Amino acid sequence: MTRVLVLGAGGFFGGLILRELRAMGHAGIVIGRDPRSQLRLDANDRAALVATLRRGDLVLDAAGTFATRTSALVEAAIETGADVIDIADDLGYAERVRALEPRIASAAIRVLNGSSAVSAVAAALVRRSGITEPLRVSALLAPASAETASDATIHAVLGGLGSHIRVWRSGTWWTARCWREARRFGPLGRGHLVESALSLSLPAIWPGLRAAELWVDPNVPLGSSLLALAARARPLASLVRASAPAAKRVARLLGSHRGRFAVEIEEAGGRTVRYELSGPGSHLVAVTPALLAAREILAGRFPERGLIAADRQLPGDWLEWLGARDIALRAT
Repeated sequence: MTRVLVLGAGGFFGGLILRELRAMGHAGIVIGRDPRSQLRLDANDRAALVATLRRGDLVLDAAGTFATRTSALVEAAIETGADVIDIADDLGYAERVRALEPRIASAAIRVLNGSSAVSAVAAALVRRSGITEPLRVSALLAPASAETASDATIHAVLGGLGSHIRVWRSGTWWTARCWREARRFGPLGRGHLVESALSLSLPAIWPGLRAAELWVDPNVPLGSSLLALAARARPLASLVRASAPAAKRVARLLGSHRGRFAVEIEEAGGRTVRYELSGPGSHLVAVTPALLAAREILAGRFPERGLIAADRQLPGDWLEWLGARDIALRAT
């Protein structure tokens, strides 16, 4: 019988994954540094991971922040024969995993990197659009901050303020500044530019993509304006980062309980298709690819092995699954 191990279940998204897995009838084993973990270990401790994992295990990895993570888990999975699904949106981590692709293929394991909204859902929506040769994919993430604010998510938002980031633009890698550029997504609002794995995962599927970028709205009153100001003044950015615990409390108190994830897909000639996923409990969108991929693997319905591309991670019923949870897709 396949063991299902959840890494990072003490965090918001890891806990959400664990609860949903158990609702599906799978008793996940909690691993990680949290004192409540059934198996205590560090996600960067390769030796401990090798000693813990077994052939045929399925690991769901939500142990952020992924910016500080090594590729130890995937290396241990290669050595032991375990499968891994992670929800990482960090570009650097995605590159570390991508560098292991030949070894992943040789080990005949499954690694689903970036099995989250930012990469997997965005890729699925590009497929849904019917645009076979997209020129631009722009994603807008406006989280339900009152629900999702945690140490890891706050660090992800504040950590790079004003710093140099890499984005896929004009068909190549460009250097920009985190949170210094803004883009309006029609009636859905405005987001600020951040670095993400989207810039790596989507051009790997559609080589003709000229731009693949993620834009974020913190979904807290005045949050975007304050962060944009901080991104332009290094001392203020440092002060904001040092105030992360207070920022988490503010987001919990004043943030929205209703999030949204939107994707714009543009093809040659300028035709643009825009989709929005929103609804109560919309934070579930972030872990839907990981949960449903795990469901398919455990049911024996996921034959593909290797490093699985973002557009091949979601099963065909993913929108129905979200719809049953009052999360709706609409084209705008």
